[in-house]
Amino acid sequence: MTTISKVLVVVILVLTLGCMFMATTVYVAQHDWPQEYDKLKKDHSSKTSQLSQVTSQLQQTEQSLNQTTTEREQKETALNADIDALSEERDELRERESRALAQAKSAQESAGQAITEAVSRRDEIESLRVKWMSMIEERDQAIANRIEAQDQLIVVQDQHGVATRRNQELVTRVGQLENILVSYGLDPNQTIELAAPPPVEGVIRETSETTGLAVISIGSDDGLLPGHRLEVYRLGKLAENSKYLGRVEVREVDPDQAIVKILRPAQGKIRSGDHVASRLQ
Repeated sequence: MTTISKVLVVVILVLTLGCMFMATTVYVAQHDWPQEYDKLKKDHSSKTSQLSQVTSQLQQTEQSLNQTTTEREQKETALNADIDALSEERDELRERESRALAQAKSAQESAGQAITEAVSRRDEIESLRVKWMSMIEERDQAIANRIEAQDQLIVVQDQHGVATRRNQELVTRVGQLENILVSYGLDPNQTIELAAPPPVEGVIRETSETTGLAVISIGSDDGLLPGHRLEVYRLGKLAENSKYLGRVEVREVDPDQAIVKILRPAQGKIRSGDHVASRLQ
């Protein structure tokens, strides 16, 4: 076989294969087109249905979105209204707070002033209480002194009454004795010198500034007689501190005491506890 024959065989083989490929392609194309058309038609219907569904869903979504937007706008409106109300309430609360703070500050200042006044009043009350207690003590002391003075006055009055009665008795007795002296031819006015008192010592028991009388602790049992005169002195802790006060005269005697008259002028006020003696040592 020649080369040309080989080439022709190859060409014919290639052409044959090409014709077979083209025939197969045409056959396949002619055979699949209706199916492809049906498939495309079904796909178109499906897509159209899907599009309708999507469109419906889109419309529903849009409606829902519009409704949601409306609700959101309503909620925003309500929220804005609430915000405005809360803002007004906040402003009112701030104003109330400011007024409350001002009132609290004023109340605090008033309380401070009230506390200061209360402390001042308390100090005044305490001062008045101290003065009142002092006045009560002075009153009680004055009452006690008055009671003591009244008791002393009663004692002195009793002693004065006793002395007065005794004096009347003595006057009566003296009158009787004068009558006896006259009946014996003696002069009642003749002075009889009284003997000096015996050595005695005693103390002043009571004194009366009203009558000028005093009661001493020695009497007739010690040898005292009416008319005897005794010296009065006050002993000190040291001998040089002792003080001479004056002289008294016996007016009336009892066994264990005597009533004496304080002779003037005395060199000091004679009081209970002072000493009496017939002579100074």
